[in-house]
Parts: sequence; structure tokens; C-alpha cells
Amino acid sequence: MAENVFLNSKDIKKILGIIKKQWGAELSRDYVFIEKKGKLNITTYDIAKLPLENLKRISSIGIYFGELKNNALRLSVEGSEIVGKKAKKNVVVLNENDTKEWLKGKDIVLNETYLNQIEQGYKGFVIVKDFEDFLGCGKIKGEQILSLLPKARTIKIE
Repeated sequence: MAENVFLNSKDIKKILGIIKKQWGAELSRDYVFIEKKGKLNITTYDIAKLPLENLKRISSIGIYFGELKNNALRLSVEGSEIVGKKAKKNVVVLNENDTKEWLKGKDIVLNETYLNQIEQGYKGFVIVKDFEDFLGCGKIKGEQILSLLPKARTIKIE
């Protein structure tokens, strides 16, 4: 069984650098990142106060933050909220109709309004939100924002 691995300061610095590059966000170093099977969780340093050695069968620590692949970070819905609050670029604010489509798990066509919200020529992961709420992370591919919303989090709306 794979174990939770607390990332060292060098690895955390790398993740924070990727966040700055992708979204222009500067996160504080008040977080601990934990890696398990290629997935990142995030928690606070208060975790050090817990007697983890006395606990058996911990499936995860913290909240799911995202996945690091090929020096790019794909955020979870919760990760998009943490980063999105400080993001200065590559955040796409959807209109009401596209928000409904996104919540159904549909990809979104990149229109001129959305293109103006991301760096010119950018083809990576973007944070997707409606006017107030962070909806997760999408990937720019061709003329679309691919929905990376897990099926379990999609909803049926008319």
C-alpha cells in the first residue's frame, strides 16, 4: 500500500513556482503538501502536532489539491479555490449558460471573451469559475476548455 509522503521544502518550492508560473499566484508557505500515488493533498503545519505514528490505516491527510504531471499542475475543485483567490492570470470566468454546461461536465468553446482572460498562446491548465464560485480546473486544447470536473461532481440541470 502506498504511503503518504510529506514533501520537503525543495519540492514545495517547486510546486509554488509552478503555481506562480501557471496562475501568477503567490501562496504562503503555511501549507504542507503530501504526495500519494502521484496525487497531492494539502494541509497546514498543525499536522505536526498530531501523533501520526499512533494512528493506523490513514487513507489520506488534508484535502485533495491536484496532480503534478510534466511540470504542470492540474488542480482539484478545492485546489482551484485555494489558488484562484490569489491568481492573477489564466482564470476564466464563465457566463451563466457556460457555467451550466460546465457543471454538466461539458467542454466549453473558447470565445473571444474567454481568450482575453488567459495569456496569449497559453495551452495549459486554467482555473474556471463563475462570477463568485470556483468550479475547478480545465485544460486549454484547440478551441476548447476541456472539462476536468470529475463525473461524481457533475450535476443534471436543465
